[in-house]
Amino acid sequence: QMKSFFCCLFAFVAIFTFITGEGRFDRTSLEGKGPFELIRTASDHGKKAYVFAGSVEPEAKKICQQRFPDVEIHQFGNPNLDLEQNLARAEEFLTGKIKEVLFD
Repeated sequence: QMKSFFCCLFAFVAIFTFITGEGRFDRTSLEGKGPFELIRTASDHGKKAYVFAGSVEPEAKKICQQRFPDVEIHQFGNPNLDLEQNLARAEEFLTGKIKEVLFD
C-alpha cells in the first residue's frame, strides 16, 4: 500500500509540483537552504511548491508565502507531543499530512 502511495506521489510531483521538507521551517530556511532553493526553483518555473516540516515558525511561513504565493507550507508534527515522540512518529505524521494535503 505504501509503495502505490509513493508511486502516485512521484507521478504527481513529476508533473505538477515540487515538494520539500525539513525538521523545522524557520527564518534560517529562507537563507538559501535546500528547501528555499526548491521553492525558488518551483517559482521560477511556474510550479506549485509544498513544504512539509515537523514544525513551522509562523513568521517564516508568512514571509515565504508573501514572496512566493504558490508555496504551501504545512506542519506535520503534533504540537502536543515532545520532540522525541514526534521524531518516533515522524513517518506516520508526514505520510498522513501528505495524503491530507495532496489527495483529500
